[in-house]
Amino acid sequence: MLADDHDDTRDMYAQFLSKNGFRVAAAADGMRAVALTKRLRPAVVVLDIQMPRLDGIAALKRIRRQRELRDVPVLVLTSYDHLETDALAAGATSVCVKPCAPDKLLEQNRKLLLKASRHH
Repeated sequence: MLADDHDDTRDMYAQFLSKNGFRVAAAADGMRAVALTKRLRPAVVVLDIQMPRLDGIAALKRIRRQRELRDVPVLVLTSYDHLETDALAAGATSVCVKPCAPDKLLEQNRKLLLKASRHH
């Protein structure tokens, strides 16, 4: 699950992850991200903080309130490194400060999947 309100960024990340073996569902805002996460129960969620309708922190809090989604790894993307603490406090598994190169995003996703598989 990948949520970013910037079409170019979202498309770039989605294409890169898809080419590297991930199935990607994408959302342009936090409300859609929460709805898709509830419906699809993805292995990893990637949330941008700055999004319309519902920002990434609020979306993350809603996801974490769902019992069946509490353990899903969530990687938060932000252009503002001072928001890293807020993201972690809200339940993010990890944070990537933008610009986050696609290969770094891929590496983070792989680490989160590996870590999650060890806990199940």
